[in-house]
Amino acid sequence: NSLFFIASYKIISRLYSVPHALVFLALWTFSSYHVKYDSIPWWPIYLPLGVMLVWHVLNRIRTHNRSFDWALLGVALGFFSNMHFQFIVMGIFCALYLFLMFRNTKTVIFAWTKGALLAGSFLVMFTPLLLFDLRHDFLNTNLMLGYFVRSGTTAQKDLWVWREVFANTFIPYTYMRSVVASLILGVGLIAGAWWLGKKSTDKAQKIFFSATTYLFILIPVIFAAY
Repeated sequence: NSLFFIASYKIISRLYSVPHALVFLALWTFSSYHVKYDSIPWWPIYLPLGVMLVWHVLNRIRTHNRSFDWALLGVALGFFSNMHFQFIVMGIFCALYLFLMFRNTKTVIFAWTKGALLAGSFLVMFTPLLLFDLRHDFLNTNLMLGYFVRSGTTAQKDLWVWREVFANTFIPYTYMRSVVASLILGVGLIAGAWWLGKKSTDKAQKIFFSATTYLFILIPVIFAAY
């Protein structure tokens, strides 16, 4: 927790401002829901630190675009994906962020070697989970395929299943498993992120809020498709 607080303060204050960092840490500190999970030996408690590291590396890529940063991004994504499958959301965020960063560029900004470094470093850090799968008859692979591929027939699909996901996501802020309250908060966050992305004159913040908007929209679409 101490490492997370230090990293969060440094990264958020650099990306935005000191007041932003302090407000973020205050909300995290006084959320009884977060305290509940921060006090138990559970691998996902490290994921917030991974989120902060990914944000920092993405900003380094935006400002310096060095091969080392691309390799570090792969290391971060691969390492924290071993903690819990939900970190795949950060992979989607990275893809959106990098797309928005380079979409208006007429020339190729990064060489294929940088993309290879990202993929290679990710696979190296992801190796422990791959070895676990080999030892346990591809347990995680089958679960992932079952989640994304074997979703049943069209008649069995529930296009509104994402509402419960939203309800679980926003429990730390609504303190109740209410679909209606979560939808209101979710729509408000999407609208707020979109507005901040349009309004911001800082390129880093503009890309960040735009990628966040698309991510919040994609999550229910992915669950509905599943």
